[in-house]
Amino acid sequence: MPHNVPPKTPADPQFRDSKSALLQAAQAAIADGKTKQGSGRRGGGSAGRSVFRGALAVIALAGAVVLIIQPGWLVGPPLPAEEPAIKRASAMLVLVQEMDRIRSFQARSGRLPTSLTEAGSGTPDVTYKVRGDADY
Repeated sequence: MPHNVPPKTPADPQFRDSKSALLQAAQAAIADGKTKQGSGRRGGGSAGRSVFRGALAVIALAGAVVLIIQPGWLVGPPLPAEEPAIKRASAMLVLVQEMDRIRSFQARSGRLPTSLTEAGSGTPDVTYKVRGDADY
């Protein structure tokens, strides 16, 4: 800016005209941007959304197929059959656990429980019979 030219003041009509023109240009640019943005969303957005939905459907279908087929890499190898010695040991551990529950109940209440459920057991495979006041 040269040193000889005085600055424009708000009272200067030329300053007001340039300010009005700048305001009109900004308003037109905003309106034009809104128009382009609105039309862009309707035209290009729906196609992009359709592609996304299609890809999502394909992924969901592939996941369902994998869960139905259950390949070995997903579920692992089948468990081996339980050997008779392991079955016996498991049964013994269950019986010891139930006996411990009965003894704990007897120590707390001073009597034998009427059922294993009363003693706190949830095992349906074990039966329990009371044979007197202190024997079961």
